[in-house]
Amino acid sequence: MKRLRIAIGLLLVLTTACLAVACSSYGRYTVLMSVENNTATSCSMQYQKFDGYRVYRFSVAEVRTFEAHFSTESGTLDYVVTDGSGEVVFEREDVGNVGFASSIFPGQYTVRVTGHAHCGSFSFDWKEVPSAA
Repeated sequence: MKRLRIAIGLLLVLTTACLAVACSSYGRYTVLMSVENNTATSCSMQYQKFDGYRVYRFSVAEVRTFEAHFSTESGTLDYVVTDGSGEVVFEREDVGNVGFASSIFPGQYTVRVTGHAHCGSFSFDWKEVPSAA
């Protein structure tokens, strides 16, 4: 019985640790023919039509490189990235086809993507900063 309690406790700790580093998301949207891939350090979605908004939340414990890429075939797509205190870090309306990279600092971040009959894709990742050799 004691081993079972220890095993259950360890499983809960590991599950919590995995959830703490993963990208969580929610939103209110309709999507047609989509493929989505979310990992502990990235979120991406490709689709034929995206209407509404999608919110992704993640945390980083050290300085990271935040990269975003957008592709537009039709419609419009807007995004805003805020930090844990709600301050806007990055923002752009009607992004078109663009990508960027910038450093982000330890903390919590929220990315809100809003599509208006958008056909295309978006991706975000937060990579470790390469160490100087």
